[in-house]
Amino acid sequence: MINSCTLMTKITRILIAFLLFSTNLLAQIPGLTQFTTNNGLPSNTIYDIVQDEHGFIWFATDYGISKFDGTTFKNFTINDGLPDNEILLLFKDTKDRIWMFGFNGNIGFIQNEKFFNINNVRFLNDLDFTNFISETFEDSKKNIWFFESLSNIKKLDSSNRISSFNLEKLFLKNGSKKFKIIETTEGDIKILVSITNQQNINQIFSTSISKPKWDVINLDLYDQGTILSLRKEKPEAFKNIDNVSMQISDIIFNSFNYTNSSNLLYQTLFYNNSYLITNLNDGVILINSNNKSQNKKILSSIHSTKSFLDNENNIWIGSQSNGVFLFPNLKVQGIQFDDPKGNDLHAISLFQDKLIVGNEQAEIIILNKETLQTIASKKLDDNPKRIKLLASRENLLFILSNNSIEQLNPNFNIESIKNMYDADFLKTDLKNFKYFSIEGDEIYTANSNGVAKMNRNSLFTEKLWNQRSTSIYYAGNDSLWIGTTKGLFLQNKGVTKKYDLGNQFNLNSIYALENSSKGLLIGSNAYGLGILKNGKFKSISSIDGLLSNYVKSIFVDKKNNIWLSTNLGLNQLTLDANNNLVNLKTYTISDGLYSNDVRACYVYDNKAFVATSNGLNIIDISNEENSISAPRIHMNEMLVNNNTIEKTNNQTFDFKSNNIQFNFSGISFKSLGNITFKYRLLGLEPDWIETKNNTVRYSSLPPNDYTFEVKAISKNNLESINPSLFSFKINPPVYKTWWFISIAILMLILFIAYLFYRRNQKIKQQEKIKENISNLRFKALNAQMNPHFINNLLVNIEDLANKGDIEEVKNCLGKFGELVNLILQSTKSNLINLTDEIEMAKLYLELQKLRFHKNTSYTIHTDSISPEELESILVPPMILQPIIENSFKHGFKNGNKMNHIALNFNIEGNEFLICEISDNGVGIQKNDNSTAAKSQGISFSNINERLQLINDAKNEENLVIISNVTDEFNTLVGLKVTLKIPLISF
Repeated sequence: MINSCTLMTKITRILIAFLLFSTNLLAQIPGLTQFTTNNGLPSNTIYDIVQDEHGFIWFATDYGISKFDGTTFKNFTINDGLPDNEILLLFKDTKDRIWMFGFNGNIGFIQNEKFFNINNVRFLNDLDFTNFISETFEDSKKNIWFFESLSNIKKLDSSNRISSFNLEKLFLKNGSKKFKIIETTEGDIKILVSITNQQNINQIFSTSISKPKWDVINLDLYDQGTILSLRKEKPEAFKNIDNVSMQISDIIFNSFNYTNSSNLLYQTLFYNNSYLITNLNDGVILINSNNKSQNKKILSSIHSTKSFLDNENNIWIGSQSNGVFLFPNLKVQGIQFDDPKGNDLHAISLFQDKLIVGNEQAEIIILNKETLQTIASKKLDDNPKRIKLLASRENLLFILSNNSIEQLNPNFNIESIKNMYDADFLKTDLKNFKYFSIEGDEIYTANSNGVAKMNRNSLFTEKLWNQRSTSIYYAGNDSLWIGTTKGLFLQNKGVTKKYDLGNQFNLNSIYALENSSKGLLIGSNAYGLGILKNGKFKSISSIDGLLSNYVKSIFVDKKNNIWLSTNLGLNQLTLDANNNLVNLKTYTISDGLYSNDVRACYVYDNKAFVATSNGLNIIDISNEENSISAPRIHMNEMLVNNNTIEKTNNQTFDFKSNNIQFNFSGISFKSLGNITFKYRLLGLEPDWIETKNNTVRYSSLPPNDYTFEVKAISKNNLESINPSLFSFKINPPVYKTWWFISIAILMLILFIAYLFYRRNQKIKQQEKIKENISNLRFKALNAQMNPHFINNLLVNIEDLANKGDIEEVKNCLGKFGELVNLILQSTKSNLINLTDEIEMAKLYLELQKLRFHKNTSYTIHTDSISPEELESILVPPMILQPIIENSFKHGFKNGNKMNHIALNFNIEGNEFLICEISDNGVGIQKNDNSTAAKSQGISFSNINERLQLINDAKNEENLVIISNVTDEFNTLVGLKVTLKIPLISF
């Protein structure tokens, strides 16, 4: 966030001060972060560094390559598709291909996150080299040139066609040779060679590949970019044609006394008027192009390799055996003191144009604010105690420690004002000092046991309040704002009342109070910053982007920016006229701070001086906007039902593939893992959701069209400019598709129509059945008692009456009436219970006995059927009587024989009630075509038809079976009629 020129200037001044004045100041590199195999690198040997189009940093090592997103290293080897495990060079072309050159001479590249090698790309087989490729170059026509030696030069054009060139026949003098491929302003590709002989005399020649011939180089043929390329990659080899390279060489080998034998392959990185020299066997050199006296050596004893400047202006430096180093912010510098306890700083201020810091050891250190040279160090006393606050008023600097209040006069001498162990102060029982506010000659203090007011001239102390206080601010007109462990209080003209700031601040400790044009600024230890203006209160917390809600101190600069020191870093806030947050910047160790535990801050002349628990940092804020960029967001992987898929947009999945997982990276190396993400899935959730996780999973997504959006938010609260998007569709199951639903609706309509049709048909059929049953019932009723039977019965009754057998007449008439009643009742229903049907048959038989003068007997057997079943089994009414009547009418023709009828009932399975009616009559004679026989057949047919009406089986089975009964001599002895009545019960 600051330019390297400023860094070079400040570092050099610190170094000069150290050398000239021999102070206790120890200059270090603030914010330096080292990554090794302990952090996830595959090796501590870093050959090359490059950044891809998504923002990932790639490292070439002697054991594969590694991709870094600021949080995690992902490593790849030859098993993943690399051309070799030892990758010496990485080269990114204009097609965003990252070329990999192995020690074994094999070549591969990465494109669209896929690895390509000789096994999956045909043209790579023609790029055959036996040794390491020492030079790669992309010309203005997008051709890529590969240089192994003069005898093996290859060109890969934009259509992936390969051309080979052999310049081995060109004669070259003996000596150490360095080659470089370059292009003239007219597009001619040339080979440059630097030859150094044994006398260390360097000569440079060039030849055109199309017209091979060595000539002395003519710099007029090349643009400035070519010169800068030579200066960056091989400055020592071509220093004779570039004055800057010559000066750099002089500084390396003369000013810093490097040996020529082992450091000739150094490289340069130009950044903001400064040069970073790497690939040295001992450290890294920083060269200021404007002031050579500020040149400096860093990372001593480290064998450096490549350096790289990324898109955020971070500098990466590889090493031979110590991993990689990251300088995240060259606009932050810092100093630490040789006594580690002296670096535990708590207060900072400017006084008499000097920078004053106070630490944990009751010590104030006076520094030159420009050179950061230590001018003096003062101790309040020999007892270690914390210097809590420094406040400059008029020509004095007031110093607040745990135990005392002191003042530093213009001569930088310390004068005591009040000590908690002074006799008069002990009487107040106020105890330790926590905070102070100065107004003229009056000093108002917040103490462990209350609030005090003291006159710095008379030293008179007055106790104003007797409750524990943590901060204080004098607002004028005898008004005091008092911060406590339980909220904010206002004392006005001696009356102290609690000021309502809402539930959170009312129950929280207030550790800092500061007045500003924005209102009273209130720092809490759990809920961030409170702002009270004109009776209106609002708060700003970590929800709004603060690094922490624990505010230790507040500083307001001349631009009305608010600086909050917290336990997790430094925050800079810009508010609008309505105190709405419009800009927030944060600073942590990833920006160069020595510690995230920031105690105090003082801003002056575009510099923020920051007191931390581990030293002093200085931030150049003169042009900070240009050094802060929004983080990038990249979709790493998408899984469907735990299987990785191609990240092609607008994919379609079936309804079973509805468990979707997204893995993504937010890339901001200034944040170094302090990344927040916000995401949403349009089609499911319209609102953004924030998370620290870089994985989001959705389970059992319903069918719909979806678009997943995700953004990264850096620690500076900057969002990705554009979200990463992935659109997809989950198809519904077949039964939920519109066409299936349409067909189903149509089928349902047809089915309902069919049901209505069947219902109407069934209604018609039932009406027909009812009509048939009614007809049959009428026929049955007519068939029960024919006039002949009734006439004969009445004649018999008359005969009994003439004989005077009145009781028998009554009995006969009673049975006859009961039979008529049962017949009339039964014909009202389609089915009656079996008990009633048997009772009708029994009454009919009794009347027949009377008619035949008791020359008739009968038996009824129901032994196999329980009484309950007799009551529950239903049969058609008057189904037995016609068959019994048939026996009397046609079977008993021999009047001298005793007539007998037997009725037997049993149940066959669960389907039929079997009723057998047998007599000892004449049976059925063969070839009997008489009218009586025909009448008998019609009667049985009617019975069978009635039984078929209640037969669910509808198998057209004959339910009336007629058979003759014979004895053991096969003599006809009677007739048996078997009824198979479908079993129905209720």
